[in-house]
Order: sequence, then structure tokens, then C-alpha cells
Amino acid sequence: MADALIDVFWHEGVLSHDTGHGVFERPPSPFMAVDELHPENAHRVRNMHALLERGPLNDYLRWHDGRFATADEVMRFHTPAFLDELHAADTPEGRRFTPTSPFGAGSLDAALAAAGSALDAMAHVLDGKGDLAYALVRPPGHHAAPGVADGYCFINNTALAAQLAIDRGAGRHP
Repeated sequence: MADALIDVFWHEGVLSHDTGHGVFERPPSPFMAVDELHPENAHRVRNMHALLERGPLNDYLRWHDGRFATADEVMRFHTPAFLDELHAADTPEGRRFTPTSPFGAGSLDAALAAAGSALDAMAHVLDGKGDLAYALVRPPGHHAAPGVADGYCFINNTALAAQLAIDRGAGRHP
């Protein structure tokens, strides 16, 4: 691994999604003395960023700025109606799409930053600029369906990156 580098894509916007406190994955409870942070929270990713930046792997990492995905990119997998739902829920009052999937002011920016950064990581490899890329993002996206949020996930970064690879012909053999 001495010559191998991992290209890490990061956008600070992923920290703007506030999942709040509660009982594990539920809203706050009058039975708890101190409510826990939701398991999918900004501190987890902030700590991972610091560990990668300051830790022993730093010499093997090459950092890149992430970006926000565009609506057209998101709609390569998600429905326009679902994207409208996300826009409507990006308010201080927010919305719980599922018991484990709270969404509020700043959540849309975080989801778009996660999606755009994942797309850039995939494009980086597809363009031959690196062999291995990692998108340090949240909220995760792998549980989201084209018109449904689920399991902390809103925009399916994995599906968007896979679709980009398919669109570019990755994996096709003559």
C-alpha cells in the first residue's frame, strides 16, 4: 500500500443534517433522564474526518472538495415528486419520513452534499484519476428508494454512483 492513495471526497455541508436526540432511534421520551443522540449524527462523521486527517492513514489519503448534487443528477434515480417532498420538509418544523428518518432545516443541503460528493468520487475513478475513492458523507443513502426515504436515508448515493458508472459504460466488455 506504500504507493496507493485513497482519494477522499468531503463536503462540510454533510454536517447540516440534525437528527436530534431521542431514545436510540425514536423521538425523546419522558422515561429517559438524558436523551441520546440519534445514531446517525454529525459528531460521528466529524470524528471520522478528524481521525482520517490526523491519524496514521493521513499519508495515504488525498483530500478533495465535494459538492452539491443537482436536481437532474438526483432524478437519475429518484422521482421528481420525492425531490419535491424533500424540499417541502427542509424547514425548521421538518418531517419524520419514518420513525428513524427525521428531516429538517439543513437536511436537504446535507443530502445533496452527500450525493454530489459520492458522484464526484465515482467520476474520479471512472476518469482514471485514482484507483480508490471514498466519499465521507452523511446522511447515508443506501436504504432510500426512488420515491421513499427509509433507514436514515433520503438520497440514494450508492444508486446514483452506480447509475453514473452504468451511464459511462463501466463494466462493459466488447
